[in-house]
Amino acid sequence: MSFTPLPKIFTDFCRNADFPVSRILELGCGSGRFRDALSDLGVTSWGLDRVHPQGGTVADVVGEADSPPLLTASLDLLVVPNLLRHMIPALADFSFLGRWLDLLKPGGSLFIFEDEPGTASRGEINYRDLQAFLARLMPESRGPLIPLEEFKTRSSSFQKAAVWEFGLVRNRHTIAAAPVLDMLGPGVAAGGETALLARNIGRDGLDPGHYWWARAISGAEGTGN
Repeated sequence: MSFTPLPKIFTDFCRNADFPVSRILELGCGSGRFRDALSDLGVTSWGLDRVHPQGGTVADVVGEADSPPLLTASLDLLVVPNLLRHMIPALADFSFLGRWLDLLKPGGSLFIFEDEPGTASRGEINYRDLQAFLARLMPESRGPLIPLEEFKTRSSSFQKAAVWEFGLVRNRHTIAAAPVLDMLGPGVAAGGETALLARNIGRDGLDPGHYWWARAISGAEGTGN
């Protein structure tokens, strides 16, 4: 999933950055879409994924996102795009945030990006319904979307360990309906929720709506706001 445009606070940070490649990590790098966005900003990063590159990822490090096999205080930048929903089923207490913050060097930044579609259009509703459907289909590995205000509440115990900033951005990224309809295809014949979702997507498409970002800066006491 891409985020278009990326927030200025993030792009400015990347363009003005001057630190070694070894100190930049993306968690849940998947097929490399976000790595491409970082590259466009002049940043070369490492990627971690639980799936080996032979399984289709661009991972440089194979491991679990809740406990990356890295030294404490070793990163200048840790990027986590659209991964929270996959962390929640096993770690609903958000304890992974503590480990992520521990990985940062003093002054280092953690950036989290997450979808937050609304109800302004049928395409947004379809995208929100699709994410909820996938969460019910794969409850062991995928949870529901986490809105920004919910994230603030559920992560409050970790907000004293860093300075936090938050924002909401209208995502202009486009999502092709055809691959999603192909994925839903086997279940359409049975009718019910799958058929209704496929019909709505086929008619009105998919729109990611907004996404939110959170930045944590290590090395100072946060306000929790």
